[in-house]
Amino acid sequence: MSEHRPAHDIRQGATPPREWNGGIGLAAMRTKRHFEKRSVCARRKISKATSVKEKAAEARSPMV
Repeated sequence: MSEHRPAHDIRQGATPPREWNGGIGLAAMRTKRHFEKRSVCARRKISKATSVKEKAAEARSPMV
């Protein structure tokens, strides 16, 4: 499935034929990395929030 695209398509930022970049589009790689970063960031935020909640709960509850 390697249809020929004219050269000007590539200059305009269209994806070049698959064979050129090992079958993974650079755009796909970029979005994948972007989502990985986002998920890591979200995880960190969530963990931070839970730890804050736990600390608050400990402070509220009487020490046993």
